[in-house]
Amino acid sequence: MEASQPSAGAKDSAHISGLGAVVPLRWGGENIGVMFIEDSGALAQEDSTAVRQALDNLGAQVASVMERRSRGLNYRAGAFLFESQSWLRIWDFGNFRSQRETGWYLGLNFGEDRHVMFYLSCAGPEHVRAKFSAHLWHHLFAVRTVMMADASREIESNDIRTELAKFLLTDRTFKALEQISLSFSIVSRTKNTAISGHFGVARPVVVNGNNRVAPGNESLMALSGGRELRYWDVESTMGEQQVLIVSYDTSKLDGVVVSSPHSISARSGSQPFDELSVADRPSELHQILASRLPVDVLPRYYVAIMRQRTARSGSPETNAESTKMVG
Repeated sequence: MEASQPSAGAKDSAHISGLGAVVPLRWGGENIGVMFIEDSGALAQEDSTAVRQALDNLGAQVASVMERRSRGLNYRAGAFLFESQSWLRIWDFGNFRSQRETGWYLGLNFGEDRHVMFYLSCAGPEHVRAKFSAHLWHHLFAVRTVMMADASREIESNDIRTELAKFLLTDRTFKALEQISLSFSIVSRTKNTAISGHFGVARPVVVNGNNRVAPGNESLMALSGGRELRYWDVESTMGEQQVLIVSYDTSKLDGVVVSSPHSISARSGSQPFDELSVADRPSELHQILASRLPVDVLPRYYVAIMRQRTARSGSPETNAESTKMVG
């Protein structure tokens, strides 16, 4: 097996012949090289569509290993990592309870006009949750690459749900976990909605907006202790005066009454969340958000997302080290 830089005629999908297979190495929507697999004659006898999909997944996994290291995106339990978008403001507050749970936040751009925030928290035997958490982190980078390979494809919540469900069922040892909270939220630049889905109880909720929940009808798997892992869809309105909160428990936030600023000034404006668009520090953003809500409704840790009124200049960048606001 050899890897090389992409040529001008590099294919968008794996090419199989009786002598070998050429597999593109992609990171997100970018070709970073190709991989040549010698003596792939046996593959030519299999179903061509299934083989190409498998090889494309392999290329995405290999590219993910290469690029995560060079971009500082290696797995770290308890991480808050977000790829920034000029039209979004994202900040975090608090920290995971490392002795009781393993988890992370991972915000990935699926193109210039779509951002997907993933959240995981799991409890159970430490070696099982460490394996589950790390494998899922790595898997999501490859999932993003494969989904973006088809430029004409509109990424839907059902596509992400299907990929997550398949991952959850790949290893029987995952059933030894006592609790899994796994969610994703798709925020689009062109739509005033946030489309979310969650396995377990961690429901993404938009504050100061409407959240419509559609429960799944089936249990995906049984966890340790007999707890059933189920799935829900959530569709929320999300304009400039709504804030998406992603955390382990948002039950007190759905439908909560948001108060207006006590005084109207150039800084505070007249709408509940006007100040959030001009504040800079995560601690200040948390204080403003908390001041608009009843006491003690915000969870101990969370990630918040809101739209920027004016898009920031510059290309999207990733802050892999800081657990502070990105953007």
